[in-house]
Formats: sequence, C-alpha cells, structure tokens
Amino acid sequence: MSQTTITLAFEQWKAQQGATGEPVLLDEFVFANVPGLDPDQPVDRNETLPPAEQIVHRQAVSRKGVVNDNAVVHSVVLGADVGDFSF
Repeated sequence: MSQTTITLAFEQWKAQQGATGEPVLLDEFVFANVPGLDPDQPVDRNETLPPAEQIVHRQAVSRKGVVNDNAVVHSVVLGADVGDFSF
C-alpha cells in the first residue's frame, strides 16, 4: 500500500522556515533500508531520518513542480550506475 505523510519534524521545520522568512527547499532524496517497517501499517509521524548505517543512497532532486495549491512533486532519476538495492 502506498502512503504519504508529513512528519512532525518536517512540519516543525517548515513552520520555523516560514516564521523566519527562509525558503523551504527540498533538495535531496534519502533511500534507506529500515528493518521492520510494515508497508501495511500507517506511517509514524514521529519518524526521523534513519541512522547512517541504514542509508543506502542520497541523491539531489532532479525535478520539482507544483501540482496544485496543496501539493508539490519532487523526483529523482536513478542512473544505471546506482544500486542494486535490496528491500
């Protein structure tokens, strides 16, 4: 099951950026293999970045855009030289 959520950490960071007039720049994707995650369970909004030993790849955002007033999209294209990942 595909899920999306906004973590509490991001929510707080975004509010701080807005309060100081700083832009909200999402500039990186983090790919991680986190043991014990169940895709059928709701996403825990208390999640933070996984520890370094679980991170398998980081990559700058390739493209971004606005879907509507309430949604944006960010994407990356992984080259053939990236991976293989096991999840």
